[in-house]
Amino acid sequence: MVRYDSILMEHISRVKVARHGVTYLSKDIQDDLYLMGSQIRNTVINRIKATKYFSVLLDCTPDTSHGATFLHHTIYLYTEW
Repeated sequence: MVRYDSILMEHISRVKVARHGVTYLSKDIQDDLYLMGSQIRNTVINRIKATKYFSVLLDCTPDTSHGATFLHHTIYLYTEW
């Protein structure tokens, strides 16, 4: 993949020179980001279940590559008192 992406190639060459232990490409940080995302998702789901009012907005828009961009917005009223 590095052969086709000059930005990625530059990033990887800088990481090799600097000898960083953890980067956004390492398995350690990817696991941490996955766990943080799971925790955030679970918190939002629990808050939505606990709230009285919420709204869900779904939108699908085709893009220039004939694919689709799917948007999901959830709005909820959450109070801790």
